[in-house]
Amino acid sequence: MKNNDVQKLSLQVTSEDVINPLSIEEESVALRVAYGADEFFLAGCLASMASVMQHNKNIAIHFFIFINDNCQIGLKKIEQFSQQYGHLVSILRVNEDDQKTLPTNKLWSTAIYYRFLMADYLASRMDTLLYLDSDVICNGSLDIFTHLDLQGKIAGAVHERGGEWWQERASKLNCAGLTSGYFNTGVIYFDLRKWAGLNITQQILDLLSDSDVVKRLTFYDQDLFNLTLLNNVLPLDSRYNVQFSINRLLKNTTQQDINSAALIHYIGPTKPWFSWAEKYQECKPFWHALANSPWQDMASMQPTTPMHYRYAYLHMKKQKRTAKMISYFSLYLLKKFLHVAKRVGA
Repeated sequence: MKNNDVQKLSLQVTSEDVINPLSIEEESVALRVAYGADEFFLAGCLASMASVMQHNKNIAIHFFIFINDNCQIGLKKIEQFSQQYGHLVSILRVNEDDQKTLPTNKLWSTAIYYRFLMADYLASRMDTLLYLDSDVICNGSLDIFTHLDLQGKIAGAVHERGGEWWQERASKLNCAGLTSGYFNTGVIYFDLRKWAGLNITQQILDLLSDSDVVKRLTFYDQDLFNLTLLNNVLPLDSRYNVQFSINRLLKNTTQQDINSAALIHYIGPTKPWFSWAEKYQECKPFWHALANSPWQDMASMQPTTPMHYRYAYLHMKKQKRTAKMISYFSLYLLKKFLHVAKRVGA
């Protein structure tokens, strides 16, 4: 994609299904929550949505799920969910043809850019929006987002890590202002009117068309968010984005207490819906959300890539599940060999 093509990029929604079996009036909605998901994150998205409702039964919510054409989402179960909790759900399918050359890696697909493009797409319908990553599970009340005052800022988010990390990002991105704070974009509360009025998405696309900026990016969409909204983000209480890495359990690294979190963000390559993670106590909030939803019979996801098999092997080793450990390690070596052979032959 040429630079000027990036600058013209917009969200191409090919279809929208509004699931509203109880005929809820849009005017009664107090909170609008949006997700962007691909096939690897759909399970997380559904569990996240269920967890939000289980902890916020008294808040009228309209969910917006932006998915690509590879996602096989069952509308019947979405309807059951909507009827169970009495809320609206909109399923929006996105044509990703124009986004395929945006920077991604083996962990993140072009769905990471939905959060910005959807802000513009929804701005004509609503004033505010709570965006959640599909690996965020609700563990408490979100009532604050029904009346949050952003104090003139364009968005609200939680700071990531601390001063040393902010300094590192400031140096890497050549932006001294980031030393005062670098935000995680797994949870964002948008003032959509301000966002659209100031053409923030266009500013992000302009940065993406600059090769000097792109080569500095490490966390792609998150770096772009921090660069574009410098000094325009309201810091939220950390309990609204408590990060937890399942892979850090391999080394018994001390992490934040997820029990007091309102929103648990499962960062890193291993997600709670992966088969090699489901036995951990720390993943129970995810499985509890599914157990009390129409997706209660959803199976955990099996490994498919060399990276998956590597972490599956390591977690089986930690869990002392020897047979599974040997199986996953053998499959990891095989997948790795086939991957290298394919690259050599290409």
